[in-house]
Amino acid sequence: TPRFTTRYFAGATNVTAPGTTNATLTATGGTITGTVTAADTGRGLPAAWVFAIASNGTLTGTLTRPDGGYTLTGLTPGTYRITYVDPVGGRPQEYHDNSATYDGATPLDISANTTTNGINATLG
Repeated sequence: TPRFTTRYFAGATNVTAPGTTNATLTATGGTITGTVTAADTGRGLPAAWVFAIASNGTLTGTLTRPDGGYTLTGLTPGTYRITYVDPVGGRPQEYHDNSATYDGATPLDISANTTTNGINATLG
């Protein structure tokens, strides 16, 4: 049975239904952005899978946009390895930065409320 203490409700606002109130939430995760391109065309690779693998094995993933760009958000601060997968094009999986293996991947240290840009890959 969950037990709630006043520490969970400090600074809470009382609202009478059907009233509303505004809240400001502080982001605590980090963000990684980049672009995945196809080696044979030089163009962005749409619908590729991009995964951030935390040091504890937790995965956070997304699909690339039509232009090959991606954004991974809400990453708990820590160290990650990024991998890129083309699920339909037959291009080999790659890890950041141009590694064929997890162990060869360049780790990224992600901090809260920061964005790490330019984590790009060219597949194929």
